[in-house]
Amino acid sequence: MNNSVAQPVGGYEFDGFMVDVRRRGVWRQDGTPVQLTARLFKTLLLFLEHPGELLDKDWLMARIWPGMDVGENSLSQIICSLRRALARNGRGYIQTESRHGFRFVCPMTVLPPLPLLQHGSSGRGDSELLPDALARLSYMLAVQDVIMRHLADMLAPHHVDAAQQEPGGPTLAGSGGHVPSRIPAFPL
Repeated sequence: MNNSVAQPVGGYEFDGFMVDVRRRGVWRQDGTPVQLTARLFKTLLLFLEHPGELLDKDWLMARIWPGMDVGENSLSQIICSLRRALARNGRGYIQTESRHGFRFVCPMTVLPPLPLLQHGSSGRGDSELLPDALARLSYMLAVQDVIMRHLADMLAPHHVDAAQQEPGGPTLAGSGGHVPSRIPAFPL
């Protein structure tokens, strides 16, 4: 396991899922919440904190059930439930390494923490709120970047090569609708 000092994390994004560490929530790309128990969320965070690493079964059990003596069957049930909660189009996010452990195999993005912006009640002036506001803006831009990449991925199958373009410009395949030359900014 990686023992380096971790930077503060606000959340994670992977394959259309957004994970908010502070609010302990998971949402699909369309905004639908993913219902996870506290133990399932903790397990998902362990995988996200160690992407691509083989997480030993004993190591996982010691962190999911600290101070408790549980069998491998309990871990298997947690992994199965987490896979089922995240299931989409048959994609696997958690790979089993027989007799050793599990590995999170989906590319992901780490999102910076979103600081709480305090209004007026703290007695701070506008100039003192500026760093908080800039940090919030940085977070929103990171989230916007993730959303824009997903939109571009969704539109990619509808892209028309220049040689196949109609005189009026590119169109969505089969719809007759015009494809914009660029994707507009996502309003946050």
